[in-house]
Amino acid sequence: MHYETKAYKGYEYIVYKLTKNEDSIILNEVIEKAKEDYKKQNKKAPSGEIRPDDLIYCNNIGGVLAEKVVRLHLQGLIDKHKINARLLPSSFTTHAEHKDIKIEINGRIKTIEIRSSFNYLTSLENVLTWAFSLLGKYTTSYKLEEPDKDFYITIIHRYKNREILSKLANSVEVFIIGGASREIFNKRGIKNDPKLKQEDANYLTIRPIISAPNLQLVFNEILENQEEKRVSNY
Repeated sequence: MHYETKAYKGYEYIVYKLTKNEDSIILNEVIEKAKEDYKKQNKKAPSGEIRPDDLIYCNNIGGVLAEKVVRLHLQGLIDKHKINARLLPSSFTTHAEHKDIKIEINGRIKTIEIRSSFNYLTSLENVLTWAFSLLGKYTTSYKLEEPDKDFYITIIHRYKNREILSKLANSVEVFIIGGASREIFNKRGIKNDPKLKQEDANYLTIRPIISAPNLQLVFNEILENQEEKRVSNY
């Protein structure tokens, strides 16, 4: 497993690559956890549409993979900078109670929601500049109030949903495309973003993605890492 920090017009994002030869333990863990979570999965999409079972399963694998990569990235930063922090278990119970990642830092627990999407029909440049958004909290008619998380991080998979199992059997890339704190979403976010055609779902978004803080700033804020803190306008 390795990752690269890439940049587009000064905006930085992170790309992880995992291969079956080098990372089989991690990839098998992802599949097993996805199978377990799938049994408790809500069959309704945020739009309210009932999703096919195989699509639910593939999307769930994408979500578990996204969470796993962010956990690995956070743990790597904790180890590298010797930060007083630890990742906490966060098992799936129900959608209402689920928080993808919980992390204890200097005695305080923070929550991080991971938004995972499959996006492959347009270029990465378009994703960053107009075609996609960073996703914060959302509401629907059946989920009127989602509890606030401290941070939201968006992952994209650059292939079709149903291709994920074949990718895991060979090699797979995961794009940590952006993120922001709850405060930034509340301050700069777009409510009921018309770009998101989700019918019943109303998201708080940041668009374009390149207007969000760089990911290094976001991870430094999560981990309260003063060693590499940069000046930010946010």
